[in-house]
Amino acid sequence: MTWVQPGIESLHSDVLTLMDKGISGWQNVQLLKWAREFGLRLSWSILWGFPGEKDDWYQDMASWLPALEHLQPPASTPRIRYDRYSVYHEQARRLGLILFPVGAMSLIYPVGPAELDNLAYFFATEPSAGPLRYIESLKEEISNSPGITALVKAALIGGPPTARENGLCSRWTIAVTNSLLPTHGAARGPAGTCSPGWPGPSTWPAKRPRAGPGSPMSLTVTSASRPATTSSRRSSARCSATGWCSR
Repeated sequence: MTWVQPGIESLHSDVLTLMDKGISGWQNVQLLKWAREFGLRLSWSILWGFPGEKDDWYQDMASWLPALEHLQPPASTPRIRYDRYSVYHEQARRLGLILFPVGAMSLIYPVGPAELDNLAYFFATEPSAGPLRYIESLKEEISNSPGITALVKAALIGGPPTARENGLCSRWTIAVTNSLLPTHGAARGPAGTCSPGWPGPSTWPAKRPRAGPGSPMSLTVTSASRPATTSSRRSSARCSATGWCSR
């Protein structure tokens, strides 16, 4: 196994609690560190747009991301989608949501509203909301939410092709491509250059042995959501055998 899509979805414990994920933010950071240790490629995202969320939570995550630039960055920061069988669809009334089939459905199936609702899998909070309206509402939400704006900028991986051509990529991209993928020549470059993309698993570092008892390899996570312990304080200052330190 060389490539996994874990359901990380957030690094903030309050957001994870809101979506009833069952874990805390530090555990997702721990997963990122384990993936780095074993050379495992991840595809993960940070979601936003949950009913009842606070914009400050995303501002918090935006401030944390620079400390994680040595780990694999999120592939995207999408707004959540309301799908059939999800909690937000099955308990929409309790959550204060009024959902409608996405607008494109009515162009495909010439049936009445009730039949269309039974056929749809994807839903929106606006009736007959097509792709253009979806993009407009997305821009509106981001522009009106400083925390989400900061998060999207902090998680940016190179940006669109025009941005990459102009060297507008994040330091996270540079750190990851230069340290995690040392055998991928195209990704190795001076600061200010962007990686053309993730390489195949064959170019990833060899699997490293897992740290055993008494090993200097530190896998602890320093997080506001995790209470400090004697062992975590002691090990947080130690560097791992691979040359990178616990943050």
